[in-house]
Amino acid sequence: MSEERETVESVRSAFAAEFEPFANAGVEAMSLDEAEASLRELGELKVRHTGKKSGIANAKKLIGKVAAEERSYIGKLVQSVEKEIAESLEIA
Repeated sequence: MSEERETVESVRSAFAAEFEPFANAGVEAMSLDEAEASLRELGELKVRHTGKKSGIANAKKLIGKVAAEERSYIGKLVQSVEKEIAESLEIA
């Protein structure tokens, strides 16, 4: 596995680990204060994983640095991980 691919996969793993508490969180059983706190934490998670200094932003920078024959694959991998993150956050 290339270094770039490992970097993108580590971004995916880091997000999955941090997102897990939100994956099955049901707001029906939460108080208003708990729901607000959860929403704040989810917002912070979004910034950490999609913001300018996030792992996915750094992974996007790698696309231009890889060999031409790998660029397409790494680009698609980064896009798919970014899409997974965005969809997970949207659902939550």
